[in-house]
Amino acid sequence: MGKFSERLIGASLSDPVIIAVDEPIDEAAPVLEELSAGGPLNLKVGWMPVLRGGLGAIGAAREAAGGGIVIADLKLADVPHVSGGVARELLGAGADAVIIHGFLGPDVVEEVVRSAGGSGVIVVAETSNAGAALCYAGCSDEIARLARDAGADGIVAPATRPERISALRRVVGRDLAIIAPGVGAQGGDAAAATLAGADMIVVGRSIMRSGRPRAELERLRAEALRGISARRRGSRSG
Repeated sequence: MGKFSERLIGASLSDPVIIAVDEPIDEAAPVLEELSAGGPLNLKVGWMPVLRGGLGAIGAAREAAGGGIVIADLKLADVPHVSGGVARELLGAGADAVIIHGFLGPDVVEEVVRSAGGSGVIVVAETSNAGAALCYAGCSDEIARLARDAGADGIVAPATRPERISALRRVVGRDLAIIAPGVGAQGGDAAAATLAGADMIVVGRSIMRSGRPRAELERLRAEALRGISARRRGSRSG
């Protein structure tokens, strides 16, 4: 188990929610400030904050996280030396991990893992949108396998299809973390995702656009923890 996967899995036992920040950091700041009053946050920073604020958006997210995990989610998808270089820049700006696409193959994943130098690398094995089958049907298991073999720390699997989380968990085993986007606005269920094998869920709009974001975060955190607890009980009894 890599250091970052160990950190992510350990953190999930108390806070299994990663908040997706998909708007500019200055616009997200009031909600993040309200949320951080309850303690550290796990944040996933997407393209929009970086396009608007540059690499400084990563540092701003790190400050807002208050000691929580910060993941740069630009879903890197280029040839090895380019993907590796971008990963180094994002990690150097303060991210704890980067998310990359796995469909480019093992040479890209291996180069990003090497470039990360011990920081986290999470590979997209399957996305949460309804049209994902066009690309991923028949290959997501192989992507998860190459992520495992290349030394990545985790994979992305869809909360909108818990059965796929379970299938991908069987591929990667327990040493890789699984994060599951699609809870809330896309219809995924927090407890179902973690019960199926996800360590953390990813939630954006349902929290960030809620009239009561802190209450929504606490509700989803409790739901995800319920699924983790049930899964752990099941594994002990089995």
